[in-house]
Amino acid sequence: MSPDGTDRAVGDKGRRAVGERGRMLATNWSTWVEMFLGLAEIGLLVAAVYLIIAQFTRSRASMYIERFNSSDAMESRVAVDRWLEAHVTAKARLEELERDPALRTHLRRFTNLFQELGAAYQFGVAHRKTVRVLFDALVVMYWERLRFWVEDYRANSDPTLYSRFEYLYNEIRTRERKTRPRLDYVVAYGSLMNPASLSAGLGRDASIDELIPIEVVDWERRWTVGETVRLSGAGQTTTAAFLNLEPSPGQRTAAAMIRVSRSELARLTVREKNYDARDLRDAVRLIGGRRVGPGAAVWCFVGRRRHRVIAGDDDVVVLEEYVSKVEQAAERIDPTMIAELRASVAAAGFEPASGPYQFADPDQRSLV
Repeated sequence: MSPDGTDRAVGDKGRRAVGERGRMLATNWSTWVEMFLGLAEIGLLVAAVYLIIAQFTRSRASMYIERFNSSDAMESRVAVDRWLEAHVTAKARLEELERDPALRTHLRRFTNLFQELGAAYQFGVAHRKTVRVLFDALVVMYWERLRFWVEDYRANSDPTLYSRFEYLYNEIRTRERKTRPRLDYVVAYGSLMNPASLSAGLGRDASIDELIPIEVVDWERRWTVGETVRLSGAGQTTTAAFLNLEPSPGQRTAAAMIRVSRSELARLTVREKNYDARDLRDAVRLIGGRRVGPGAAVWCFVGRRRHRVIAGDDDVVVLEEYVSKVEQAAERIDPTMIAELRASVAAAGFEPASGPYQFADPDQRSLV
């Protein structure tokens, strides 16, 4: 230590500095803790407000279920459904609407529900995801079925009428295309109705219980597609007439449909090589006249024109084994089809050929 006490002074000064730093750190730490607790309180408050709003909007969305299921809404929905099913053309529907004031009231009351729902969705008053989950199929189905009337109404009045309904439809359709898996069905109107033949085509065991009875509106079953086959015991190939669906206004053809995967649809496309797959969802009716939902495609194999055969074509036959397969399946799905099938065979005018047969194309043969 120096005689003048310098070392002690330096030491005291150092200790005071350390103490000051400690007090400053303690103060800063306390400040940080207080800030953290304050932010936590704000976060909890925000979360509580969010939960309250979310619960409110979910409740609002759910309230529309009660609105749609109310006696007035159901009465109007039944009236609208009957009106839509009673007429095929928009002209006939609009003419009836002009004659029936009560029907106009039902239609506006029912459509106004979708307009209100769309407004609640657009402005966040109703929980958006809940609305989409609960009402997606209804919104899409009724906008597509009623759009002709909305456009007619807009042309005569306000062009913005039911814009919220249209907005909700577009929102659901856009999200549906991005996130919702599409359902694919195939119409079975010939040998695909037979479980053994269907199983070979799909590459898996298919049950008769998977086949959904349907009617195809404005289409008729005819024997107009030619396929090259080899009859048992015959050295040469021949052309056989197979069933086809062709447009026929006013006709209703009993058939069936089955849900398939994309790979199964691809297999059937090889099997039905003389046909094009067309989406006939709008022409298909379920039991009771119900339509297939908007999230589905209903593929029907329709014969290509270059493979068309008609009565009088030389050396074209109808295969009795094929007819038998179709009749056996029809008996288990809808026995009323049998008389229709037999009448179509007679109308085709081709000579019958008995015995087993094989398709000449090896790829096609492996899928039958």
